[in-house]
Amino acid sequence: MSIRAERVSAEIRRNLSVILAQLKNPNLSGMVSIMRVETDAELKHSKIFISVYGADLKKTVEILTESKGYIKKELSVYLKSMRTLPDLHFLPDDSLEYGEHINRIINDLNKSGN
Repeated sequence: MSIRAERVSAEIRRNLSVILAQLKNPNLSGMVSIMRVETDAELKHSKIFISVYGADLKKTVEILTESKGYIKKELSVYLKSMRTLPDLHFLPDDSLEYGEHINRIINDLNKSGN
């Protein structure tokens, strides 16, 4: 990822957190956290990896995907210096589950090694 893409990703992540906190969608329940944002070098697409506490992750991803037009419009207010904004792709972040899975494997190995 280029330096510019990293900066754009950081700005999208920071501003998107504010927008999601203010989003008033009755179907959106639980606390949505943006884990990371990856923007391609051409600044055309941004993958936004989210985690949700207190709600279904897949349903939340679907709701955010349906609302991405509104979210992108709100994001444009914060990122006025960009001529065009990248297309937003909301994806579930499974890094927490993966970390738990690795911890279980290590614990099982430690127990069987004794």
